[in-house]
Amino acid sequence: MNLRCKGGNIYPPIIRWPAIHYNATEIRTPTDLDAQNSENERVNRLTEALIQNARVLAESLQAKAIVVDSEIFETNQCVADALSLIDYPTVVAFRSKQQIPENCGRPNIMTLTVPNVPMSRTGQIKVTVLVAVAEKMFERGDLIICLSGVHSSNRLDMLTILKVGDEPEFFLTDEQHPLPPDVDPSVFERVLSIASELAVEGRESRSVGALFVIGDSEAVLEKSKQLVINPFHGYPESERNILKSNLDDTIKEFANIDGAFIIRGDGCVLAAGRYLVPQGKTSEPLRGGLGARHESAAAITRVTDAVAVVLSQSTATITVFNSGRIMTEIERIKDGSSSQALRFKRMIDGSD
Repeated sequence: MNLRCKGGNIYPPIIRWPAIHYNATEIRTPTDLDAQNSENERVNRLTEALIQNARVLAESLQAKAIVVDSEIFETNQCVADALSLIDYPTVVAFRSKQQIPENCGRPNIMTLTVPNVPMSRTGQIKVTVLVAVAEKMFERGDLIICLSGVHSSNRLDMLTILKVGDEPEFFLTDEQHPLPPDVDPSVFERVLSIASELAVEGRESRSVGALFVIGDSEAVLEKSKQLVINPFHGYPESERNILKSNLDDTIKEFANIDGAFIIRGDGCVLAAGRYLVPQGKTSEPLRGGLGARHESAAAITRVTDAVAVVLSQSTATITVFNSGRIMTEIERIKDGSSSQALRFKRMIDGSD
């Protein structure tokens, strides 16, 4: 393995072993994996090899944790079987709290929930790390080992070594804890889920864009003005909290309105259709292809202690801004990915 040297410290590179190019002889394989697996074996040889070597890497690099997405596995028993092989602090992402099995309650296993939408391998990593940072499971500088694979394939096929906050491709921030102090992590996660669902579903058979600004709401309101009559004005706060599931369709419907949603840190939706007018420019120019929503999100998070989530109407990419900069971008899974995953699964199984 070639190590990178930066500032006197040695960091490992990001390591990816895409399944279709994977050569199991390149890494140390436990002797008990030499025998052929039976058809009903829940965790295959490739998955076991990656788990075993992830644990070795984590111990040698003193990683904070190993990260796994449960959606790779078909059943909770498959998840439990995989976790039984790790024996190292592990963060497991589930799509809902109801999916978390009781046997995940061991001391060295932490669980979290992420948006229930199809995600690519890198998407799995980005979203899980983002939510884990929001939950303060990780902070800037932590080294983590991420295991990912195709949704419901029952196979891990990629290993990534990631230093939180230092990798522009995955997650970039200068903040130790990038979520504003007045923002409840569950509120941020709910906004991320709604944006992810809008990216996949659209509205009335067409794509939509949206901008959510969360936290430091008094300062944000001072630096914005109402474009249209505020549809949330006059309703009790208990009825306009984004943590209430019956508000989801309302939020998605009002995403068609130009302007931003302004959301207080505790989840209360203060306004929709808000035009952001922060003074000054962004701290650094945004790359090409990003539109007015992204410029507004970067500007408002530079002059307030808020975090912004932007859904692009043209690409369905979700971008998270903090302190005037992009923290991460989550791309919608490409069309045809599911069928490609199925073809690869059949190839590995020998059924093609």
